[in-house]
This record gives sequence, structure tokens and C-alpha cells, in this order.
Amino acid sequence: MQGYDRGEAEKYILRGLTKSDFKPFAGQAESLVKQAISLDFEYMRSAGVLEESGAMGGAYYDDDEAFEYIFDRMIRTRGLAEDDPKIGALAALVDQYMDLQQSYLERSGLMEWD
Repeated sequence: MQGYDRGEAEKYILRGLTKSDFKPFAGQAESLVKQAISLDFEYMRSAGVLEESGAMGGAYYDDDEAFEYIFDRMIRTRGLAEDDPKIGALAALVDQYMDLQQSYLERSGLMEWD
């Protein structure tokens, strides 16, 4: 995404996180945010929201699909089973990430509503 400053986004998102909502992963917040951003961009490219060049594609960003894409891959990366009690905490982190990423994009003038 042209104009996206990944370092600034990471700082913004990390400052806004409520770590008490995802205590089992609180010590991993920085690496999780970095992974979430990477997975989010991976989702956008696979869904046609972004072209490989970073230019905007013709598809719309679907929040629910993006959440599932990021969340599912984070679960697999950590080898969590469906009944693992940590899954709720990971979902809380991804949910906060989604809200904060949107806020960062709006604040930076990189997101527009149709």
C-alpha cells in the first residue's frame, strides 16, 4: 500500500493495545502485531484489494474475511488446538489489531469509505 509506513503503524498499534485483554500473549505483542500486519497485507493481495506492486486493486476489503485469514494463520503458527483456552485471547488481540489498523489508515489518509 503506497504511503503506508509499517514502522509507524506498528508503533501506533502497539500503543493502542489493551494487553490485559490477551494476557497469555502480552509478552509477544510486538511480534504478533508484526505478524498481523504481514498477514493482513497477504490477505489484501490474495483478495485483490492490493496488487503485487502495492497499488490498490479492484476488490473491497472484507473485515470478516481479513479477520479470519489473520486469526486462522496465527492459530496454525502457534499450533493451537480448537479447544485451547488461549484462542480467545488471540482473537481479542486480532480484533484490537483490526480496529487499530483501521484507525491508523484513516488517520494517515490511506483509507476512504465508499
